[in-house]
Amino acid sequence: MSTPDAEFSSPKKVIKPLVGNTPDEKKERVQLIKDSKEQICDIINNFEILESDRCVRISDILTDVQELQKVFLENGWCGDSILDWQTVRSQLLLYEPRLRDFQKCRHCLEIRQDGHLCEGIIRAREKAHEIKEFKAKVKNACDVLDGLVICEVQDNNNPLINDDDDARPDAISIFEVPNRLSFVAWNAHTLSAMDDKNISDDRWNQICFEFSRHDVITLTEILPLTDKKGGQRFEKLFSKIKEYSPDIEWNYRVSEPSGPGKTMEVHIMLVKEPIIIVDDNTLKLGDYWPLIAHLRDERMACSKFAGDFVVTSVHMPPCNPRERRIARDQQIYNLIRKYIFSSEYRCNRNFDDMGAANAQQSPTIHIIQGDWNKWIGYNKNDTISMSKAGFEVVLSENVYTTSGGKCYDNFIISENYSKYLNIPTRKVLRFKDFFNSRVGASGLSDHAPIMFELEVLK
Repeated sequence: MSTPDAEFSSPKKVIKPLVGNTPDEKKERVQLIKDSKEQICDIINNFEILESDRCVRISDILTDVQELQKVFLENGWCGDSILDWQTVRSQLLLYEPRLRDFQKCRHCLEIRQDGHLCEGIIRAREKAHEIKEFKAKVKNACDVLDGLVICEVQDNNNPLINDDDDARPDAISIFEVPNRLSFVAWNAHTLSAMDDKNISDDRWNQICFEFSRHDVITLTEILPLTDKKGGQRFEKLFSKIKEYSPDIEWNYRVSEPSGPGKTMEVHIMLVKEPIIIVDDNTLKLGDYWPLIAHLRDERMACSKFAGDFVVTSVHMPPCNPRERRIARDQQIYNLIRKYIFSSEYRCNRNFDDMGAANAQQSPTIHIIQGDWNKWIGYNKNDTISMSKAGFEVVLSENVYTTSGGKCYDNFIISENYSKYLNIPTRKVLRFKDFFNSRVGASGLSDHAPIMFELEVLK
């Protein structure tokens, strides 16, 4: 795999935002940005200022001028360090916010400002909303049809089919069935639905039965097990999963509690035998510390691949408000960069096959799964491209995983998997009823579990 240094340090075109609402506010804002640019450039050029003091002064300025934050985030700004001061200075000099002329609404000839609506615009938006709802209904109908198993009509005139089941041509398959390994990730919304009287036990029975059929399950947004509610809820879920797989041993690992507010949360990784948990660790990075584990499944071994996987469970900050969105993008950037360049973030397993060969290790497949709170695939505004960083995104953008119709939950897998394994199945275990506090809807969670399978290539 090519080293992705260029992806992290290459200059990007700076978007010139529209600031303010009224013309006076826009002019004031533009002047503030220009003054802030000059102050920051003066700080950067002043070599007598210590690095730490320089970062503190710039942080104070960026707090009031969010338009300039993007320039720093694109260059690895962490609040106390930066990749290249001169690149930042060059991009700041290129950044020129401009006023846009106010346009009049063609319906009422009034100047359009934030929140301006006239009857024509309202009717157009209502029509667009109706079309969107109709498309959603059609998609739901297609999903239902995709899940149906349609039996073939038996042809009594076919001499190959008779009353003797053993004589049927499908009694003994001529096709090889390769070994498979399935992964599931679910933001369980603290398992709070267990205390909801409107949620029947049957719903929990169904999801636990489904989980019992898979091999590696990561749960995010779980209350710490030392908390009374957290411990009771997880024990109830785990007991039911074991009940549906009585002859199979399960192991699990729990991350250290973390969180930006008063409510802490943990990641939990459930692993079914004969998979072995070789090593595990909590990565103290971001708001919700990821859980990482080195797993080995000898059933998945093939030529030059011994069945080693490093699986990481993540939960990124939400997209609203804007400050949390900025934190989310920065934490994703930090995780991927540190994961690629620091072996401690991947249980001391090499990222690519060449590095593994040099270290006399067998190749390792790396999987990061969970709730990213954004579409993790290609976006021209992102500071990092997963494909250039050596990962492949498993679920496409048009597959929704949340009650809001967004693809926020996903897997990324290191590109070297395709040398040894295939992905025969990838899907969303979408609920018929999501939890949605905005409309008062009950459900197990506002996120659906997601899953994908890997099978051995012979």
